[in-house]
Amino acid sequence: MAPTVQRYGSGFGRLLCALDFYLGTRKRCDHWEADAPETRLLVDEIWQPYLPNKVVAQASPDAVAAAETIPLLRHRPQVDNKATAYVCEQFTCKKPTTSPMELASQLLNPTANDLPRPFLR
Repeated sequence: MAPTVQRYGSGFGRLLCALDFYLGTRKRCDHWEADAPETRLLVDEIWQPYLPNKVVAQASPDAVAAAETIPLLRHRPQVDNKATAYVCEQFTCKKPTTSPMELASQLLNPTANDLPRPFLR
């Protein structure tokens, strides 16, 4: 393997990223923006921690076509007409939140689904 790593150094790094994406747990964060300052606070919480396998979908509530076009946003309404975030893992979403502190907790606290899968041979 050493000759391959030496010959394709950057490619090997990408291979490791792909392996991490396959073995790791992906956190998906879908959110609806509102025309309010709390929107920026939620967005900052989403992008602040280093979560390399994070997938983010966002849209404005008045973008009706967004929910039709982006499946990640379907059936995830805003809460009390506020900026709302949904953190989902392993096809299960946690409770929607409008609080930046709750969002940070959901993003950083592992659940049983966050445990790494065994390497498949």
